[in-house]
Amino acid sequence: MEWLIAESIAEQEHIKDIPLSVLEKLKLIEAQSFIKFLERRNIPINKKETKKAEKVSVNREISALRSLSSI
Repeated sequence: MEWLIAESIAEQEHIKDIPLSVLEKLKLIEAQSFIKFLERRNIPINKKETKKAEKVSVNREISALRSLSSI
């Protein structure tokens, strides 16, 4: 949901205000951009270290997205 706000896909300022219709209307190109974001992002481990998301974590988030929409 934070990504939807950051990418201006959702017009709302707060996650709690984003209606499910935003996910229902998500375009394939937007979903593909989100997947690329998941694969590239750095996850903070502590104040000085980050790591890339593991493939299993990315797949879990993709699965969750699929369950919420018809993508």
